[in-house]
This record gives sequence, C-alpha cells and structure tokens, in this order.
Amino acid sequence: MHWHGYMWVGAAADVLVSDGRRRPEHPEFGSFPQLPYSINATLLKPASFIGGTWTDAGEAVAWLRRECERLPPPKRPAPDWVMSLDERCRVAAETLAGGKSVVWGRHCVGDKYADLRVVCCSPAEGGVTVPCPAGVA
Repeated sequence: MHWHGYMWVGAAADVLVSDGRRRPEHPEFGSFPQLPYSINATLLKPASFIGGTWTDAGEAVAWLRRECERLPPPKRPAPDWVMSLDERCRVAAETLAGGKSVVWGRHCVGDKYADLRVVCCSPAEGGVTVPCPAGVA
C-alpha cells in the first residue's frame, strides 16, 4: 500500500464555476489544475500533479502538516469545535493506516481555497481499480 499527495490552491470562486472540468469524462480533466470531486479520480490525474509518494503513513501526514502550515491563514478564525492541526494529523495517521484517503479543504484569506489530499493507491479505496499514476507497484 502507498499514498500520493496532491494539492491545489486557487481562487475560491473558481471551485464552483469549473464543475465540468473536475470530472474525468471532460476533455480538459487531465490538464485542468483543480482536483476532481471523486477522491479515486484524483489518481487519474497525470503524475505531474503528485506532490509526494509514500509507503509510510507518518511521512504522508508530515507532508500534510508542512503544506497546511505553508498555506495562507484561514479566512475566518476556527470555531472551538474545529480540531487543531495536531488533532487533524493524529486522525489522518489513523485514517491512512487503515488504508483510506485523507482530504482537507480550507478557505484562506484573499478569497483562496486550498484542497490537500493524500490518496490511497494500490489498492484504491472501495475496490476501484485505478492504475497507479506514478507506476509504483
């Protein structure tokens, strides 16, 4: 089992107006920078979209933490019920160790939106057969 990391940061307004191009059947899907709605469909993006590949869940979580810390600050302060980054990382480690994927999203200052993903590959979730975009066995 291994995981691939993906990240997109862009204008928050673009998330809603680019619906079609985020679907694998759209002709621009492969080159369109936003990540798809379906987690498994993320693996259909070209290998150039991959921000990292890991066989160790801890290394994947470390990447998530680093990338999250580099993001612009959140658009609004988080309410008390939102998990801290440490707690999110703990849950992410448990999730990845269970053979699942992790998706984090955040609205950032400057009307930006960040989509971070660590996607389980080989096997993909739900028994879906998706070839590894990086050619990892």
